[in-house]
Amino acid sequence: MLFTCVLVLINISTVLFPSLFGILERFGITLFPKKALDYFKEAVDSVISMREGESNGTRPVDLLQLMLQAHNEELDKKGPNDVVKHGISSMEFKGNAIILWVVGYETTANTISLTAYNLAVNQEAQGKVHAEIDALLKKREKLDYDAVHDLPYLDMCISETLRMYPAATRFDRICKEDTEVKGLHIPAGMIVSVPVYAIHHDAELWPEPEKFKPERFTKEEKESRDPYAYLPFGAGPRICVGMRLAQLELKFALAKMLQKFRFVTCDKTVIPVRLQNTLGNQIEGGLFLKVEART
Repeated sequence: MLFTCVLVLINISTVLFPSLFGILERFGITLFPKKALDYFKEAVDSVISMREGESNGTRPVDLLQLMLQAHNEELDKKGPNDVVKHGISSMEFKGNAIILWVVGYETTANTISLTAYNLAVNQEAQGKVHAEIDALLKKREKLDYDAVHDLPYLDMCISETLRMYPAATRFDRICKEDTEVKGLHIPAGMIVSVPVYAIHHDAELWPEPEKFKPERFTKEEKESRDPYAYLPFGAGPRICVGMRLAQLELKFALAKMLQKFRFVTCDKTVIPVRLQNTLGNQIEGGLFLKVEART
């Protein structure tokens, strides 16, 4: 209990006084386990080395590459703080790369659990996913990066889970200029809160919103619907930068599990599942399912 209180105090203090990070670091105090941070640093360094060995034309245009292009080696050197320098330091782009992994860990894990729950409760949908995976494996030798992009029904099941249980139940944006929306005046500088959960459960947009219906996400259904009716990762220029990574993790993890197993409910399964009263998709009391080997 004492350790938890100290950790909370350190977190609050460093948020209010960022300069404390440097002081705490000198005493070997960090907010995350050093072993875990070292692992991610080595992973980022490995990717950077791979990029440096590629020609400019073959390097993918992603967030890491953009940060590498913005890297200013002058910022890595110790010097006077009053000198204005453009770009980012190596510590900044490595830190941002690590954040991409860290911030998406819990929400992605929760979405995997909730998709497994939806499939366990809806065996017909799970049967369609199994059939899709089996058919794919007949054409391909294994489930790899390219293969998981060829599982449209599994993708529909994940999308429907994110509709029912969005990773962020709301997000905020700052209005940049005076705006009027359907007679409502929004002054510049006002914070606008977007109620994602409420939108995702609006019966006018989603008939029977509490029911799991993957078919809501067929190509025809998506084209007939307002694109802002579905906001699991936000929208516009501030859309979640980790969206593609999260989608890949979700599809690959679930496809590998469903290749060999079936999810079913058990005595401990709470139906309907309950979420904690937070801004995310944390499951209250955990989620219990039974896993059966496929024959």
